[in-house]
Amino acid sequence: MLDFILGNKEAWRLIQMIPTFEGARIFVVGDLILDSFTYCRRTRTSSEDGRAFCVDVVKHELQIGGAGNAARCVRALGGSPAVFAVSGAGYHARKLNDALVDAGVDSALVRTDERPTTYKDRNRDVDTGELLLVVERQDRSPIPTWVGDGLLGRFASAAATRPHVVLVSDYDRGVVTEHVAKGVSRLSQKWGIPLIVDARERPLAWYKQAFKYLSLLTPNRRELSKVVGRELNTSAEIDTAAREVAEALDCDVLVTLSEQGARLYTRDGRVHRFDAKNGRPVSVSGGGDALVAAISVCLAKGILLAEACEIAQHAAAVCVGKPGTDVCSYAELLAHIESHPPRSKRSASAC
Repeated sequence: MLDFILGNKEAWRLIQMIPTFEGARIFVVGDLILDSFTYCRRTRTSSEDGRAFCVDVVKHELQIGGAGNAARCVRALGGSPAVFAVSGAGYHARKLNDALVDAGVDSALVRTDERPTTYKDRNRDVDTGELLLVVERQDRSPIPTWVGDGLLGRFASAAATRPHVVLVSDYDRGVVTEHVAKGVSRLSQKWGIPLIVDARERPLAWYKQAFKYLSLLTPNRRELSKVVGRELNTSAEIDTAAREVAEALDCDVLVTLSEQGARLYTRDGRVHRFDAKNGRPVSVSGGGDALVAAISVCLAKGILLAEACEIAQHAAAVCVGKPGTDVCSYAELLAHIESHPPRSKRSASAC
């Protein structure tokens, strides 16, 4: 009974801490993806090849993915996102722009006919939910310097809108080059606002070179392993690696550990541990975007990082509890905190 009371008090504390996120201006820089979801029904075996089957398309949906999904998550929570990215030209570029408008996301895109708009089509059996096929159209090579300059120019020009947080959403589709990263880092420092980087599998030396200024890095276990260049098989090895990265980059590091929750390693040597907030995930797609989006809007509203990470765990749990790539609304966030209270207060422990 005492645990239940403590849990409710902790949930109420978090809920009281969360203001409306209206006015939280978040700049998102990274790889935009046009996500396509095609729901099919198998009809027969192909007469051209007995190993293949024919399908009827029952439903088809388009939405913004990659950095766009992070921005969509910011918007769903009540914040005001703006995306700075690159697209191709033609049909998919127009559909991407339509999806951005439909999602209520501002954008400043560099368009080039030298590379395609990144497109990912997931084909699922409408009756069973089985993933049948994934079709991708993309160019993972680094964008040329002139394209990066165009992106940074748009980013710098938007300073008049007074962003509160910058979020780099790196999906390894060529936009987050060292050149772009350096420019974003420099401008974020100049503006005096937090810079969050949703990590990808890059070595520590690259991060040290690219981000001279960085507030928070958010790798999962696999990404952290790639950053430090070694296998991480135990909890102690994860602790050591995360502290190493925090010290080397002079930033805080949030390591996400799926069903084991997450750990925040601060640059002053403290560790905050967060329990996983979801039961049995329906889909892991989009959980990371919801996490960094929630942290961003929390920091924009003056919530301390440890509490922001605790709140963000709930946003991620809402998303992975839904099929496909979905978002967490402000109302859903509050409801999830109320229905999944911590058993006791999360406290930091010195290292």
